[in-house]
Amino acid sequence: RWIIDPLDGTHSYIHGFHYFCVSIALEKDREIIYGLVYAPFYNEFFEAQKGHGATLNGKRIHVSKCQHVEDALFATGIPYNRAKLKQDNLKHFYRIGKRCLCLRRCGSAALDMAYVAMGRFDGYWEFGLNPWDVAAGALLLTEAGGKICNIGHRDYSIYRKHVIAAGPVMFSKLKRLIDHTA
Repeated sequence: RWIIDPLDGTHSYIHGFHYFCVSIALEKDREIIYGLVYAPFYNEFFEAQKGHGATLNGKRIHVSKCQHVEDALFATGIPYNRAKLKQDNLKHFYRIGKRCLCLRRCGSAALDMAYVAMGRFDGYWEFGLNPWDVAAGALLLTEAGGKICNIGHRDYSIYRKHVIAAGPVMFSKLKRLIDHTA
């Protein structure tokens, strides 16, 4: 089954903010086996195939090796429908934002995860996501050496709404921060 988001970052696109992408993933037997994220404004083509690593414009990518929260650049999202969600992320944004070096909220889950996969961001979390938001990005991230889980669960599924993703060292630290705030 193909999982496609033809415009992830719709509100960014509408407002002329160039942080948007196309996200395409291929699922077979409930496992993502192929994913791509294309950011047309930056001409960045992220691609991953299960078991074969992840690339940016054909060159191999890897997650950040950042080890300290105080040195980390994190990304997150605050959903447009946050008033309807039980978990709106603002308390996490404030608490984690005070601890890390810097925090970004740019508006495209797929591109945020691709940026974690290539080390631009050291970690990412978000609430209220859909499979088309995360399917390709999750494969990019794991194939680049990162870890991902659903908030409140050990394993990961694109069909659960809440995500934490980072490099191996930062993953446990970001997860602790999220769990402590939840």
